[in-house]
Amino acid sequence: MQSVSRQEAWEEWNKVPQSTDCLAAALGPERIAVRRLLLAAGAASA
Repeated sequence: MQSVSRQEAWEEWNKVPQSTDCLAAALGPERIAVRRLLLAAGAASA
């Protein structure tokens, strides 16, 4: 898996619609992987 700095991860995370914040808060450390899945799903459905 690609290494990403905390700053880069945060900047990427901030691009995700705010409606996912509750999901992120629930998942905590898993949020980066979830963010990648959400972006992939969004790209696939776009």
